[in-house]
Amino acid sequence: MDLSIVVNGMTFPNPFLLGSGPPGTNARVIAKSYDAGWGGAVAKTVSLESAKVVNVVPRYGKLRSKNFRRGDRL
Repeated sequence: MDLSIVVNGMTFPNPFLLGSGPPGTNARVIAKSYDAGWGGAVAKTVSLESAKVVNVVPRYGKLRSKNFRRGDRL
């Protein structure tokens, strides 16, 4: 079954793309994702020199509220 798609003139073998973040940490990890069948990857930062890439922390945040319970809508 052909799942290929075209987005803005770019052809992908399937519509399943890795989002930017830890799953696409470096070229080795992204290459493994292609080997596993992912159709593409989104990378926010690309550099040939790793020293120029600054790892900003924290990457994730968590909403906290005394009155917020699981299942409540924001």
